[in-house]
Amino acid sequence: MEFTVGHVVPHFPALSEGGVLNELLFLERIGVAQVIYADEPGAAAELVPEAEPLMRRVLYLGGAGRGLCRRWLHDLGVILRAGVAGPRGVRGAVLVRAGRPNEGRRLARLAAALSVTGACILHVHFAHIALSCWPAARAAGRPLIVSCRGRDVMLLEQRSRRARTHLFANVALFLVRSEAMAADMHALGAPPERVRVHHSGVDLDRLTFSPLSSDMTAEPRVLMVGRLVEKKGFDLALRALARSQLPLRIRVAGSGPEEDRLKVLARQLGLWQRVDWLGAVPRERVIQEMRAATLLLQPSRRARDGDREGIPVSLMEAMALGLPVVATRHAGIPELVEDGVSGVLVDEGDEAALARAIEALLREPSRRAALAVAARAKVEKAFDARKQAETLAACYRSVLGLPPT
Repeated sequence: MEFTVGHVVPHFPALSEGGVLNELLFLERIGVAQVIYADEPGAAAELVPEAEPLMRRVLYLGGAGRGLCRRWLHDLGVILRAGVAGPRGVRGAVLVRAGRPNEGRRLARLAAALSVTGACILHVHFAHIALSCWPAARAAGRPLIVSCRGRDVMLLEQRSRRARTHLFANVALFLVRSEAMAADMHALGAPPERVRVHHSGVDLDRLTFSPLSSDMTAEPRVLMVGRLVEKKGFDLALRALARSQLPLRIRVAGSGPEEDRLKVLARQLGLWQRVDWLGAVPRERVIQEMRAATLLLQPSRRARDGDREGIPVSLMEAMALGLPVVATRHAGIPELVEDGVSGVLVDEGDEAALARAIEALLREPSRRAALAVAARAKVEKAFDARKQAETLAACYRSVLGLPPT
């Protein structure tokens, strides 16, 4: 392809960011030239082996070995030499640098990287990170695209209106994961004509459809996947599961700051002997768990700090495989899961409704099979990673003023 895209991510590879990884992998497969600017390495390589084809594309912006003062002076020099300290750049770079050293360091090193790597469009993944990237894109004359994915919108809300105004004035296109997220960005002041819904996608060739159609086994498996953080609602799920009289096996794939609290809760609820804590595991292991499960729980909710979902990739993967899902009417989830058609939805925080939904679905294998068929069709229609990559490549061409292919 006749252009190169520079992607900015905080860490690469990152186990918890399957949507970003799928996007980059499929852009690679359809022939889009890429370079990845990451602050630091993310998860251990053995946890994200699928990222290997992209590792030769990664340039790490983080740096060590200098004292704080020397690093500050070095990065300020890069900012000045790169021309990102003009009237707006001073506010967007030098002053930001004084109060937010990580952001200033990213800006300095990104400015230097853009001058030597040849990327002609900058795609920043996560809106709050774009606050420290737009001056480099502006100075280099590169159009800027920003993907909003969930928590980053909450972090953007917490920044000043002035900072957001500068960002909104310098972004060619915001790509959001759901209509709900588009509304959030409009409320923050993003120009509506520059906000576009672009779903994440999953690899449908790898996720072959194989729904469970037999009667309920002696010990049905309920699976939960994701970082152990408040917005995932796993504490609500444990309370709902404790109400069940069925001989359930509960499998939890993920790690995070809520892990100790959730384990204490499981003991208090009398679930300790029925819960398997798998920790952080590779995506292929997650897929194996989904193939062996009876249903997936995704009881997401708005966290107290405002954190919320985009549309969880784990839901897309489960639905593609034929694993029935029970989730909540939260953020963009209803745009993927149609209640009673491709899955079951309950209101956020409604423990009793969640318990009833789980119990009913586990007792109705024919209903699970019907939901699975509709779920696969939904993912094929709107969440196919290859189709989404082709749409994204068309967005790049449009922003660059190139004719469609």
